Amino acid sequence: MNLKDELKKLMLLKDCELQTINLDPIIKEMLRQIGSTDPELRDHMIYIFFSRLIQGDFLKGDQLQYILEITMDNDHLFYRIEEINTDGVFTRSFSSLVMALVIEVDIKKTFLPQDLVMKAFNRTIEYFHKERDLRGYVEEKGWAHSVAHGADLMEALIKHPKINTRYYREALAAIEQFVLRDHGVYIDDEDERLVFPIEAMLKWETVEIVEWIHGLDSKVLKVKGETRYFHLKINTSHFLKSLYFRLKFNESKAFICPHIEGVLKNIHDDH
Repeated sequence: MNLKDELKKLMLLKDCELQTINLDPIIKEMLRQIGSTDPELRDHMIYIFFSRLIQGDFLKGDQLQYILEITMDNDHLFYRIEEINTDGVFTRSFSSLVMALVIEVDIKKTFLPQDLVMKAFNRTIEYFHKERDLRGYVEEKGWAHSVAHGADLMEALIKHPKINTRYYREALAAIEQFVLRDHGVYIDDEDERLVFPIEAMLKWETVEIVEWIHGLDSKVLKVKGETRYFHLKINTSHFLKSLYFRLKFNESKAFICPHIEGVLKNIHDDH
C-alpha cells in the first residue's frame, strides 16, 4: 500500500462516503508509519486523518480502544526511548498526540474501561520520566515536539473524569521532568504547552500545586555553580512566567500569581 496515495484519496471523500469503507487496513498502516520522517505524510496526512476519524465519530469503540492500546505500546510511545537525536522521537511524539485524541473523545463518550484509562495514564507518567529527546523543530523533518505533544496528552488525561485528584502528585512529578530541563533551552513554546495540564489540575486542586510551585526554586538553586544551572534557571523561569500570565487574568486562579512571583524572585535573587 502506498500510504500517501491512499490517504490523498480518502481525505477527499465526503463523510457519508467515508462511513461505507472498512477503515481497519488504513488504520493499521497509519499506525505503522505514524513516525514517518516525511513531515507531509506524518503531520498533514496521518495525524490529520486520524483526527478526522477519531473526532468525527467514524470509528467504533473497539477500533478506538485498539488505537489507544497500540499507540501506548513499546513500538510506539516507547519506540527507541533510550535514544537522543534520532528519528525514533517522531514515532513516540506522534503516538502521544493520537493517544490524546482518543482520550479527549472518551471524556465525552466514556467507552474506555477504567483499567485502560489508568494504563494510559501510567504509561504517560513513565514516558515523561523516560523521554530525553526534547527537540522542537527538526530541519527537513518537521516537528518532533515531544514535550509539547506529551503536554497535550497529559492535559487530556487530567481532564478525564476517571483520573482522580489523588493521582495529581504523580502527574506533577512527571511534568517536572520536562520543566527542569538542564541541557538546552526550550525555544518552541514548550513552556506554554506545559502550563495547560497544570491549569487543568487547578480546576480541582490548588494546595498541592501551590506547594509544588514553591518547591521548584530550591531544585534550581541547589545546582548553582554547575554548568547545567544556567539552562535549568532559564527553562524554569520561562515556565513560571508562562503560568503566571496564563493565570493572572483568570479571576478564580489569579490568587496563585503571588506564589509564582515569590518563586521567581528567589530564583533570580540568588546572589
